[in-house]
This record gives sequence, C-alpha cells and structure tokens, in this order.
Amino acid sequence: MKDKLYFKFNINTRTLYYQENLVAQLNVVEGRILTALINSSTSFIGRNDLLDIAWPDKDVTPNSLNVAIKKIRAQFFHTVETEVITTHFKKGFSWNHQDVQCDLYDADADADAELSGRHETIPSCIPGKEAYPEKADKVTPGKPLSSAMSFTSPSMVQTFKKSTAKKSLNGAWLSLAFYLLSASMGLFIALNILFYTTQLTLLSCEHIKGSKFCGYGSVINEDIPQFLPPGNYIYVNSQSNGFQYAEVK
Repeated sequence: MKDKLYFKFNINTRTLYYQENLVAQLNVVEGRILTALINSSTSFIGRNDLLDIAWPDKDVTPNSLNVAIKKIRAQFFHTVETEVITTHFKKGFSWNHQDVQCDLYDADADADAELSGRHETIPSCIPGKEAYPEKADKVTPGKPLSSAMSFTSPSMVQTFKKSTAKKSLNGAWLSLAFYLLSASMGLFIALNILFYTTQLTLLSCEHIKGSKFCGYGSVINEDIPQFLPPGNYIYVNSQSNGFQYAEVK
C-alpha cells in the first residue's frame, strides 16, 4: 500500500514544507486556492467558487485559474512526483486527500525559519540540491518555470540561460520574416493600385459620328473609316500602323 505523503503549509507566510524541509513559497493567489482545496470537505470546489476565493475583488478570465492550479501542482510534483489536485472536467477541482496530506498552520517567519532549520526561503517550485539532490537536475530546458525561481546548481542556470537565448533568437527571426513578408505584400498592392489608377487616368472616350470610341490618344476624324457602322469601339491610335480598332458588343 502506498504511504501517505505529508506536507505542511504556513498560510501566513505561504511557505510549503516536506519532511521539515522548506521546498517552495506560493504567491497570494496560489495560497488562497491551496488553502481552500485542503479545507474542503466536499467532493470538489466549483470553478466559479475558486475564482471568487482566489480573486475576491477582481474579475479575471477562467484561464487564470487553470494557470494557478498548474503552478500549485508543479510545486508538489517536483518534490514527490504525485498529483495532488484532481480535475473534475468542466466542474472544478479537489484535493487528493487519499495520497497527500497537507497540514495548515499559521506562524510568523521566525517560527518558519526554526522549523526549516535555516533562515532563508526558497521561492521556487523546485527544491534545492541541499534538500533533494536526486531531484535537483530534473529541469527540462524550455519548460515554464516560476518567475521567482532560485537555482542552486550552476549547470541548471546555464541550461536555462541557453534555452532562453535560443527562444529569443528564434522569435527575432520569425518577427523579421513577418515584417519582410508584410512589406513585400504592401509594395505589391501599392504598385497594382498605382498601375490601375494610371490606366484609368489615360483612358478616354469620345462620341463621333454616332459611335463611341474609347482608347489611348486622340481620335482623328479623318482616320475613322467611312464604312464604319455606329457602335462602341476600342481603338489604338498608332502613327506607324494607322487607326486600329475593335468593336465592342
């Protein structure tokens, strides 16, 4: 039978302990959600109720709750590799009381430091090497990490920096390609508009001898064939080839 995992969470300082070791520190929103889930005696807490608990004076999108839940799960999973929160599809979330117990208490920062045996905090979702050496190097490059993460391994810091630099470079190339494509399309459209406008400006029509002549250049009456019946014509006034025309029905 699987042994139950025991955590302690200080609701005052929002610090999380496992086996008397400080493993993470949650933000205000995460602390509210974790406290509510642990204290809940129902099968689950509805999504709207959790939104009201986490953000009592602010309207946020439902996805904000998903992000907060994901971060809380990461805090525990990187320590014991166990899912502590169960998702009830389109309904809400519940605490995994069967496998994980998290005791809530309220104490000041000095009492927290005495409990952990040291006077610094670890504002991250990944324990330091000193606490859990077998888990300290399980950082996957490119995986979203807490904005306040603190690394204790130089190799982890270097890996994270390389991954961030690579993402920034890829993003810069994509942005450059997008702007070049947009500029090319804009130039193409502008040239087409200019050509179309020019053609409309040069094209002229005249009514002569009961017929309508449209074309480029002036129509000379003497160039119009005498036998030409009344109608609509498109002409080209070419000095070398004479007056050329085509009837338009």
